[in-house]
Amino acid sequence: MATVVFPTGYNLTRDSSFRNASTEQFDVMSDGAPRSRTVTSKRYVTINCRFNALYRAEKDTLEAFIYANSANTITWTIDGINYSGRIVSDHQTSMTGILFNISFDFYAEII
Repeated sequence: MATVVFPTGYNLTRDSSFRNASTEQFDVMSDGAPRSRTVTSKRYVTINCRFNALYRAEKDTLEAFIYANSANTITWTIDGINYSGRIVSDHQTSMTGILFNISFDFYAEII
């Protein structure tokens, strides 16, 4: 498994979402009181990545990257924040008119 950099020139659409994982888990004790435990000191996020209005060449390049690197660790800087993670879902391709849309989930550590 290699570490690769996400290709430049691709910007997430505004409907992409970021789900930040908690560093703690909460348990409810037998008396009903909540108890928290720290499960990690690292910060993880699942990003529902969406790219809309791609021309065919852009779509083909992005799909080729996904096919070639979905098993690799991917580093990616989004809005000035550095991430290191993997594509954790199948990718989906659709069309709007003559343009293409691609979406997938990226699970990463904030580094």
